[in-house]
Amino acid sequence: MDEGLREIFCRELYINEVRKWEDLNIDCLLNIFERVGLNPLIFDLPFVCKSWYKASRDPYCWKILDFTCISFEQRYFESIIFVNGQPPADDDARWCLFTKFVIKFAADHSCGIATTVVFHHHLFYNILQYPLERCPAVKNLILPHYCIPNLSIRDELKDIPKLIHKWKDLESLSLSCYSHFTAILAQIQIHCKKLVSLTTSYYIGTRQASAIVTFVPNIKHLVLRSCFLPRKNLIRILSGCRELELLDVTSCTGFDADDVEILTMASYIKTFMSNDSEEDDIDPDWGEEESASDISD
Repeated sequence: MDEGLREIFCRELYINEVRKWEDLNIDCLLNIFERVGLNPLIFDLPFVCKSWYKASRDPYCWKILDFTCISFEQRYFESIIFVNGQPPADDDARWCLFTKFVIKFAADHSCGIATTVVFHHHLFYNILQYPLERCPAVKNLILPHYCIPNLSIRDELKDIPKLIHKWKDLESLSLSCYSHFTAILAQIQIHCKKLVSLTTSYYIGTRQASAIVTFVPNIKHLVLRSCFLPRKNLIRILSGCRELELLDVTSCTGFDADDVEILTMASYIKTFMSNDSEEDDIDPDWGEEESASDISD
């Protein structure tokens, strides 16, 4: 057990005046297990004792599925039983197989009550849909952020718009501008009435700005940090999203952070952040051709 986990358990022992970890009551165990991360929850804690095994199988422990915390360790990998009897020799293939196992295991054990799902920015293919189909209660969702309109990645993401009708409680969404952005926001408008926060990355072209204004005009929090964001598209967002309470366009390229017109237009926003944003000689229509494929879903 790593030192961080040991410290948490020792503190709970002291607070609850018990001498053995296995004597901690179930509520304390669930409170701890919820915070430890997927690797120890799958490969370590269930094997300490029967009470810990039972607690680790409670769906409450699996409400936060943060797949960015998956770490590959040989001892974890060797504990997986392979159908073919032999694990792949290639390191990338081993990591891919291990990641898929952890994601499927966690999604299955969440029993549909997971409220937070976080994917790594560079996820292996053919696994994204599996957990998303099994998380209808998701409130906070961070999808992979890809920096190029890769066709293989688009194939992985193409079915996400078809799943959105399940996410009635979705409040916060983070996705790449190349992740079927327009099609996803169109479904968000129909099915996700609780959405208050949207984060996207890389490029806010005419189509992306139009999608934001058209499909989520009542968004409260909009994070476009470090994007290529032409001035005309920022102005369009400021004009069309009048219920914004937070707009983060920090470190963007395409407009000047001290632009008087933009600062005046943004004066209605409680928290407007544009530090370190600057104009550039890049054509404001740069990237429009690449992003066009996003709207033709």
